Amino acid sequence: MTAGHRIVLGLHRSAHRREIFETALRLGIRDLDTSYSYFDFASHVTLAKTIPDLLGEFFISTKIGYFPGSGELEHSLDPKRLFRAAERTATDLARPPALLMLHNPERGIILGDSREHYRESLSLAIDAMARASRSGLCGAWGISTWLHRSFLAALESTPIEQKPSVLMVRCGLKVSAADLDAADDLFACLDLPPEGRWGMSPFGGAPRHTFWKSVIYKPLLAPDEEVTVHQAAFRLSFELPRVDRVAVGCDSPEHLAELIQTRTLTVPEEAIHAYRSVLRELQN
Repeated sequence: MTAGHRIVLGLHRSAHRREIFETALRLGIRDLDTSYSYFDFASHVTLAKTIPDLLGEFFISTKIGYFPGSGELEHSLDPKRLFRAAERTATDLARPPALLMLHNPERGIILGDSREHYRESLSLAIDAMARASRSGLCGAWGISTWLHRSFLAALESTPIEQKPSVLMVRCGLKVSAADLDAADDLFACLDLPPEGRWGMSPFGGAPRHTFWKSVIYKPLLAPDEEVTVHQAAFRLSFELPRVDRVAVGCDSPEHLAELIQTRTLTVPEEAIHAYRSVLRELQN
């Protein structure tokens, strides 16, 4: 793993225990990713209460776009709601996050918005994100997307002038050929440098799924690498698609230490090209 590859401690399903943050810092992990909606909308406040003395040690990225609804999460691109969420985020964390991302903006299309309405909504949402950054509510703004192809289609019909600093996409062995290609196209469409290309959910949200018992991963690594399937999968997530940082959820100090050990693993570029070619053939 090159020096540019950084592990981000993700808090999607985290218990927010102080021990895991102390372990992360001890292991050299300085990136922390959460969301306005995580931990039942209490992640930011909990962090500020649990590790007030440690927060300054982390590069904090978080996301806005989901809000409390009647029994379930409600997604919104309303610029006023987004800006208020940006203000609340900085207040709850007791500091502006280094990076604030628009959370799954493709949801507008998935929920059935007309193309014209979505185009206007996305443009206004991006204006709100850029204004939050200019106002000092965050260091920079970005976008996190779960449905790569849907967001790519949205951008192709709704070009945006204000470009994000970061795009976070799904990564790893569970991402389809079409979504890997769409992620690459999104990076290019947004003209993002390598450091602005981030990955998330390297285990597809289910590290204990039976899928991992049957994965053949050794051909994708350099010969004689001795690692567990989860270590291999995590290392490969930096290449599928190629990203600079990967956010991974982990509440176990031992497991976090195991992921750190993947830094030394070598992944031949030709192996990744061959793997993606096979995925495309199987897809077709």
